[in-house]
Amino acid sequence: METGKYVPNSEQGNTYLDTTLLDSLPCLEILYANECETLSVCDDVATNTEAYFYRGGQVQWLNFYLAEKRAGLGGPLMSSFITRDGHASVAIEVKRQRQSHLSLSSVNLFHEPGSGGTTLAMQVLWDFRKSLRCAVLRDSEAKIQEIARQIIALFQAGGPKNQNTVLLLIDNLPMADILQSSLVQCIASSRVDGNIPVVIILNCVRSDCQDKADITCRMELSDGEKDQFIEKEASVRLSHGQNCEGFHGFNIMGNNFSEEYVKKVVSPILNDVQPSAKNTKLLSVLALLNSYAPGSSLLKSECQAFLGPPDPIHGGPSFEDRMEPFTGLLVTFSRRKNLVSQDFVRMAHPLIATYCCQALQAAGLTLGQTTKTLIKDFDKEQRGRPLPLTIHALLVNRTTGKQFSPLIEDLGNRKPLDCEFILESVYKKYLPNAFVLQVLARFLYLKKQDYSKAEKWARQAKRLLPNNSFIADTLGQLHKHHLQKNKPDSLCLQLELVKKAVAAFEEQWKVAEGEDEARSEDAGGTTRKSFFFNCSGLLGFMQVARFVVIDMRICLSSQETKEMVMMLTAKVDLQCCMVPSKTLWKFKSLLTGFKDKVESTFSFFERFLTYSERDRDLSYTRDNVTSCYVAFAFIENEFGGKGTDGIRGELKKKTAASFPGLLHCLEMNKTTEEITKITKMWKEVVHPPSPSGPLSDTLCYLLSNIALSCVDPESEDILPFTNLTSILHSLLKEEHGPDHETELYFLALVLLWPGNSESIPTRVEGQQNRNPGEDDSNLNIYVTRLQKAYEKCYHRYLRSRYIRPHFFLREGTEYGRLVHWSTVKRWVTASAKYDTQESRAFHLWINEAVWENAQLLRVQGIIKDRKMFACVGQREVLVHPDNVAQVRSPGRVSFYLGFNIRGPVAFDIQYSSGPVQPPS
Repeated sequence: METGKYVPNSEQGNTYLDTTLLDSLPCLEILYANECETLSVCDDVATNTEAYFYRGGQVQWLNFYLAEKRAGLGGPLMSSFITRDGHASVAIEVKRQRQSHLSLSSVNLFHEPGSGGTTLAMQVLWDFRKSLRCAVLRDSEAKIQEIARQIIALFQAGGPKNQNTVLLLIDNLPMADILQSSLVQCIASSRVDGNIPVVIILNCVRSDCQDKADITCRMELSDGEKDQFIEKEASVRLSHGQNCEGFHGFNIMGNNFSEEYVKKVVSPILNDVQPSAKNTKLLSVLALLNSYAPGSSLLKSECQAFLGPPDPIHGGPSFEDRMEPFTGLLVTFSRRKNLVSQDFVRMAHPLIATYCCQALQAAGLTLGQTTKTLIKDFDKEQRGRPLPLTIHALLVNRTTGKQFSPLIEDLGNRKPLDCEFILESVYKKYLPNAFVLQVLARFLYLKKQDYSKAEKWARQAKRLLPNNSFIADTLGQLHKHHLQKNKPDSLCLQLELVKKAVAAFEEQWKVAEGEDEARSEDAGGTTRKSFFFNCSGLLGFMQVARFVVIDMRICLSSQETKEMVMMLTAKVDLQCCMVPSKTLWKFKSLLTGFKDKVESTFSFFERFLTYSERDRDLSYTRDNVTSCYVAFAFIENEFGGKGTDGIRGELKKKTAASFPGLLHCLEMNKTTEEITKITKMWKEVVHPPSPSGPLSDTLCYLLSNIALSCVDPESEDILPFTNLTSILHSLLKEEHGPDHETELYFLALVLLWPGNSESIPTRVEGQQNRNPGEDDSNLNIYVTRLQKAYEKCYHRYLRSRYIRPHFFLREGTEYGRLVHWSTVKRWVTASAKYDTQESRAFHLWINEAVWENAQLLRVQGIIKDRKMFACVGQREVLVHPDNVAQVRSPGRVSFYLGFNIRGPVAFDIQYSSGPVQPPS
């Protein structure tokens, strides 16, 4: 092979990358097929490279090259690079994704900090460098479209006949899921065709959750890994002699990440430590950073400035000399950005950082003092500039289920005043940051119950970022917490807090509504498009409403309770109030407004949580919202609703009074008896069905019959299918407002889409005959109208959420051709051995063997112009792929057909002609 930089192509050859192309790919660090092979490495360079890695430094491609070269020489002490057990499973998954029909797929590698996860990921890239185009994403702050362009350019390098899949390592990137979904869209819009994947993302994620079964790399060695270390240790000692004692990265792992070993090694170094010494304080700052924000570092130049004169460039001692006796606990490395290389310093291992933190606190350097030193004496050039990402990670970032970042949690538990002082200092030092003030406000009301001071900072944060819904939410959460956890004794003061909370949550809703159109400022001071709708204010309102209708009523007299119930149900009657409560009547407009607001908010959440889902949806959201709504339904019934109103009240109690509510009934696995009763009640509400009646009622009646057919196909209470479609056809002929058009056309597609060799359901006797192909044509009309209605009513709220399918097509006729998604989920998850409670399970069901047991009808279709169509009779009907990455090239396909609120959806897409499989 000629000298130069090469990457492999799909034909087992190599493609040369010229300088012009490489200069156009600044976001990517490319691992070449011939990486290091043209280097002439002297013994000193090889020894120093290995020693740096063993001390705890970042692994380099040269490490893998040298290990391979030494292993090739043979001999009992020439062992190769240590391979963690997780390497095999990751490599197998990469190979499997390489054979898939997806343009983009991902392999997740979860690892505990300090366990060697990033090294494992880079080792996987090294092993695939001869067959895949491997690269590391270095500039994750670039625009997603630019990252996508560079990935596609690397994929296409060498022309159509030489293109090859990119294996891209993403290391601990926040919002990686959004990057991946955006990449899929960019790849699709760029019209890249081919029979191989464009990119496989190796997503390397730090995780300290000990319960996760899918963590690939832990701080614990298997017996096989221990044996590798024993063998490797002999090789390392032969090459490096006594220097091995300072190889903390290697030794900590070789001792199975033992904290006792870390204490044994580090404690002698910290004996007689001087807390007031500059190098001790610097060590404490570095230990703090690497303990609470693993992967963080400080500029070496700033560390030297902190130590003070004389500087090495003026003849003073080197940084390493001045840090003695701690030098061996540190690692220095270089990082290049925008053609500028800078040196950084960090601790050699997170376990060393954690031990140093504890030991230095015992020696008198408190956590608060060290944090104050970091804020005061570092990043001096940043004064008045945006908050550095390292400080943001320390103070603002928190894990799911935690109230604050780990550092704020520990500071708050030890010395709350330190925490408050530090947050205020950060706010004053850097460009005023709303997220720091948000943390401060939350700390004050959650930890100190200082609601007045918290409100001051929450309002200031809101002034700084008026268009950020998460900042706007803080004020409402503050008042809600005050109400629930530390409520005043006075009813008047309680209602004042309710009024404040409701107003704050309504303001948050307005801000969230605007985020779809405007761009919201983030923590780094950058304005970005809001990726998903923030409904925390609506949830907060429902929690406050629940407090009013359930908790507050307990403390009232019987007369006050009666008055409050009348106000909450908007049925105020002065004649019923002998001595009206002055307090309640003072807040009459607030209380009488609750009923409509609760109804509309519950309606939003019913649609939001039934039509879509997200992996971070919290179970208590639906529980809180439902309990409030049901409580209102019960107090309404205290006035003894009769006739249709009474039936609607009962339906509300069962949360079956709406279209999404009925769909959710099927997910809740309600009994056949319950579904039957619900269907009968809807029959009473709409009897006799009429196109002139309320559209929402008629649609619910039709859906209740479908629901009953799913749980009891033989029930005599099910409306005959022809009668059902007759009602539907009548509705489709009428003009309707936009509020329920989405549900109307959803039902039209579910009910009128033909099964296998089944004609479109015919109308009953007495109706006008249809022209041949009329309904085939209408399906396209319904798809178009449904998409327009969805875009108008739901898109802004469900953006970036997974739109869930509700029904699938299977072999059969009439009702028998439909199966609810909960049934399909049981089939698929049983086959795939997925946890049936796992959120967004459908998003994982892409082109997998798990579909083999899904007893569904495979529909024929075609892909052209990057669009997918189902072949229905003589027509082609537009459908959405559940996973856009499955659409790679034009051709005949087959798939399973599902229906969601956006339209027909294709699952498990298979190319009928069988795309050419890439080489192994």
